[in-house]
Amino acid sequence: MKKQIFTILVLSSLLFSSCKYGWEEGLYRKANVNTRASAVKELTAETVPSSPSALSGKYTVAVISDVHFGAKAGNGIDNISGRFLDWLKTLSEKNELPAFIICLGDIAECGTKSEIQNYADFIKLVEDTYAIKTYTILGNHDLYNSGWNNWKNIVAPYTSFYHFTTKTFSWYFVDSASGSLGTNQYEKLKDVMKKDTAPKIVCS
Repeated sequence: MKKQIFTILVLSSLLFSSCKYGWEEGLYRKANVNTRASAVKELTAETVPSSPSALSGKYTVAVISDVHFGAKAGNGIDNISGRFLDWLKTLSEKNELPAFIICLGDIAECGTKSEIQNYADFIKLVEDTYAIKTYTILGNHDLYNSGWNNWKNIVAPYTSFYHFTTKTFSWYFVDSASGSLGTNQYEKLKDVMKKDTAPKIVCS
């Protein structure tokens, strides 16, 4: 029995020490959802969708997810941005560009600074080319290797819990990257929603 326990411990230690996500990820994360999402941020006029369609009340929204920068050779900034910009070009030619873009998380494979920076460069390129803002949600892969420290300094609006209102809806972006809303976020979400009379769309 002792030999079996020893074998399990050795294999576990090898798994965590060799894991590209960082050995500590198997044991704990310094930033949990209660500290990350301690307050809801209401976006200001400069950061909410500003396209004429969003302001008029009739618009489309593009939803992307799991781009996983760094996962493989094909997930480089040039390849992903090139394909996405080609798609937006076809929409632009038909006057069908989305009012804004929502990314549902996992922008990075391992949460490294370079991966998260690649994503930030990607959405900046989209905004510079087509004046379309992107609103991003924190994913579990984005937390690997203490990725939250990179996220909150690189990915606008530099928080994982926020909302804004267009003419038609209130849009809420919540942090579920740890598999839970957490007590703090849940209570604050309830409070702000009670005061909000608009129809609500919650993204996680």
